[in-house]
Amino acid sequence: PRPAVAPPPMNVAVLTARADEFRLALELKPSSKLNVAFRNAGTAAGVSGWGVGPVLYGSVAEWIVQDRKGLRKFNNFERLLEQGRELNPDAPYDLPGAGALTYAYVGDTGERDQEAG
Repeated sequence: PRPAVAPPPMNVAVLTARADEFRLALELKPSSKLNVAFRNAGTAAGVSGWGVGPVLYGSVAEWIVQDRKGLRKFNNFERLLEQGRELNPDAPYDLPGAGALTYAYVGDTGERDQEAG
């Protein structure tokens, strides 16, 4: 039998407190240092097209009421999970190691990431 080919890794999703209403000025553009670094890492690992995406933004409300940033990121993470389920409806979400989509939440302490995780 032919060995199964592993699917390429999923792109890195970004949950940011940047306000979607200010996306024109604050968007993580393809030319941003972050996007370029991830794209280069993917190319170096032999995975062309790998990088950042999707990016789930916050809103002006979280800029005004800073305490809401953690909840927004938590809600955006739930949106990310739902997007994964829609894109991969046959993936077993409750069986890690059995082909299930798995996520790692990596944050810092600057924008209430510890509350979201």
